[in-house]
Amino acid sequence: WPCAVQMPEMSQVSYSPAHTSDLILEAARGVRIDNASQPYAHRWRRALCIVAFAATFLAVTFHWQRDRLARLRREWAGAEENFEQPFQCPDGKQLGKPNLWKPLETGKVMQVKVLVYNLFWWYLFKDHNGKNGSAGKLIKKHSESRFDFMGFQECLDINRVLGDAGLQSEYELFQGPYTKCIALRKGTWTVASSGHTVVAEDTYWNWYGKRGVQWIRAKHQASGKHVFFMNYHGALSVNSGGKCGGWTTAHSLLKVAKDNGRHGDTIIFVGDFNSNLASTLLQELRSHLLHVYSGLVFGGVDNVFSNAESKSIVSTEKLGKGGSDHDAISVIFKFGQTDSQTQRREAPGIKGAVLALKAEKKKMGHASTCDCDCSWNKTMHACDKLDGSCCSFCCCGKGKVTSTPTKKGALCKKAPIDWSVFWCGLMENGAQYIAEPGGWSQGQDYMNPDRCCKRCQEAKECKAWTWNVYPNQFYNASVMGHCQLIGGKITRRRWHEGFVSGYAAPAATALAEHKSYTRSPY
Repeated sequence: WPCAVQMPEMSQVSYSPAHTSDLILEAARGVRIDNASQPYAHRWRRALCIVAFAATFLAVTFHWQRDRLARLRREWAGAEENFEQPFQCPDGKQLGKPNLWKPLETGKVMQVKVLVYNLFWWYLFKDHNGKNGSAGKLIKKHSESRFDFMGFQECLDINRVLGDAGLQSEYELFQGPYTKCIALRKGTWTVASSGHTVVAEDTYWNWYGKRGVQWIRAKHQASGKHVFFMNYHGALSVNSGGKCGGWTTAHSLLKVAKDNGRHGDTIIFVGDFNSNLASTLLQELRSHLLHVYSGLVFGGVDNVFSNAESKSIVSTEKLGKGGSDHDAISVIFKFGQTDSQTQRREAPGIKGAVLALKAEKKKMGHASTCDCDCSWNKTMHACDKLDGSCCSFCCCGKGKVTSTPTKKGALCKKAPIDWSVFWCGLMENGAQYIAEPGGWSQGQDYMNPDRCCKRCQEAKECKAWTWNVYPNQFYNASVMGHCQLIGGKITRRRWHEGFVSGYAAPAATALAEHKSYTRSPY
């Protein structure tokens, strides 16, 4: 390093510019310079030292100030700041008690027709260009009597959706954050207030971002009554409630209604909750709101809740998929009506949700059956990376040996559960399950929590599972840890950071069915 060289005594000698240039080049090449040229060598080395120090100083400064510089660049360019701080999970004291109310039933009759619909945007619109307006056509088909409120998830352009339905001019449209949209019928309703509140965030191993609830408080012009309408797209992983867990997320959602609604408002809460009846999230919401209706997909993740009573429900209906992977579902309420034949003694949400759990659980089972085209596995290294799907098992690995040849390719009857139909029975972030000693158990490594739950559901002996992260891991999508499959009875839980536990779908379904008839405010 030139700055560390100790120079000997130097003589006073003058040189021509050409000679000086030669000396500099020799110094740069590391050539030894005699005593007569040492004054110039020393100056050259000192210059190099200064330049190196300045470069190092600037590099360190830019490194530590990179976020500030990036923010300044965005400000100069007029762009918004995209970085978001992680969602901070509230505690019970911050959330308080829900203390929700009953809707106002006196006065004029108010009928409300609502729609909830996950549009599967990336597939339906991005990959298939809307399939000739199939979602809009489905909405139009069921709009003989117009919807009053429509809540959409995975919705990137509400104008396009309602435009395909030919109803754009009849609705006030709200494009919300995190791909949620609301459409409110003009002429019948007047907006009193609207907003969006972040209430959750995805788990670190299945992270796409924060999750919020979009809401509108609207006045029914004919009756003067108000509806507080909420539209939610729930946190992943399915049945986890997100990183804060189901109980906290449920109470965060209830707090939005309490803080922004008014006493006497009719609360109608719709969405793809990414949780079904087996989850803590839905069970907790059910203890404060009426579970009005449930879809079928993933065991019933599309749901409608309300603070109304069952007698206010006129009809419930699944409308079809319209190109999405979710059914659009519809509910008609009528408030302030006298006794009539249209009134229901019991909301269909409970029975429907239990049936959805059982049907989807049976569809998922302990193993999958698939008839696969395996022509792709003929190339070198085609089977190096298996994605856990039924066809990857059938065309590679054990399935390649046990499959039955077909015209299409190969038929597998005992393949792992396909990811396209998989959902975990229950997930509790931060929980460690403790089982009775002596029961069946099996340990497996190099998994994330979703794969651990999937492996449990593929093993007939497994009822529950506990996963813990390996040391020195980052809490992100690539996290790996140890999976313990449990066949015995769970006796207690411990709460530790870095643990995730849950139940397989069959066990979670049985627990949910028991809870669904023993825990309801209605």
